[in-house]
Amino acid sequence: MSRADAQAARAHESDDLPSPWLSWTRWEFWPWWATYGPIIPLGLILAARHGSLTLPLIANTHPDLAMLAGESKSRILALVPERWRVPFEHIASGAPDAREAAARAAIARRGWSFPIVAKPDVGERGSGFRLVRDSTQLTGALNAHAGATILQPFHPGPHEIGLLYARLPHAARGEIISATTKEFATIIGDGLRTIRQLILTHPRRRLQARVFLARLGAAASTVPAAGEIVPLGIAGNHCQGTMFLNGAHLVTPALLGRIDQIAREIPGFHFGRFDIRYSDPVAFSRGDDLAIVELNGIASEPTHIYDPSVPLSRAYRDIARTLRQVFEIGSANRGAGHSPPTILAAWHQVRASLTPRGPSFLAD
Repeated sequence: MSRADAQAARAHESDDLPSPWLSWTRWEFWPWWATYGPIIPLGLILAARHGSLTLPLIANTHPDLAMLAGESKSRILALVPERWRVPFEHIASGAPDAREAAARAAIARRGWSFPIVAKPDVGERGSGFRLVRDSTQLTGALNAHAGATILQPFHPGPHEIGLLYARLPHAARGEIISATTKEFATIIGDGLRTIRQLILTHPRRRLQARVFLARLGAAASTVPAAGEIVPLGIAGNHCQGTMFLNGAHLVTPALLGRIDQIAREIPGFHFGRFDIRYSDPVAFSRGDDLAIVELNGIASEPTHIYDPSVPLSRAYRDIARTLRQVFEIGSANRGAGHSPPTILAAWHQVRASLTPRGPSFLAD
């Protein structure tokens, strides 16, 4: 194929993509400012009532859990009791050869086998997440991201859930205020159409076609066999194509008790989301089968609101409730002697949190 033919083919492929405006037909795909803009007045009212705009920044008193953005995932994960977390290794930034040598040495020392997860130590919404299946892909993953990287053995699940936890400092027990199960995006082959064609004709997948096709690259041109299930992503992030579903029915007293126990062992932690993978639903309901892959601090949001069945009115109600709780926890911590940061210091964090989705007070 000539260069001109290749350019024409790429232009044709771009032309058949759905309009970006199509995502506006479902509020779960709205940009951050459309979703959170109407909540800003409530934030200002709460700030005036509590006498501090930055009070939520001390809802957690451990510094790594009190950042709006730029937090180290490895430092936070190290705070989680070892029994309940997925093991990890931190590979520092530096020369590519040194990073690869350090990664291989860590894998050998741990006795890990592929597949292994590689992701940026600082990053949001699943960006840079890679499932590494062999040593060649390990090299590619490390070269694709020059910054500090986390390596973890891949937990097969197949279940994943996000549990948003909140507890007033002197309360006898915390609560799980949001539970979100994650349905990873797939398409089913028919033996006739390419993966690209299947995505573009799927009622939901087509809304995030650009995300899937950019990730798949040339593989999108293959034709899967009839009945073959093709995964389109494994990162449990809504913006990466995963569908979020309300999992409140999975929260049992035993599970809450276990999460509360774990949370109390984490220094300076009162609010945040546990991202958990598990294999056995019955053992999970007892609080026994939990593998924490990540913990998020004050920038956590009640992600069950992105369930396609949740109306926008309820989403705003649940966001508002969460915002009130964050202010209340911050107020209690201020009463215990912790001081909120200055507005200038908070602004530096907000500026650092500017992403394609914008500054996120309660980021996914």
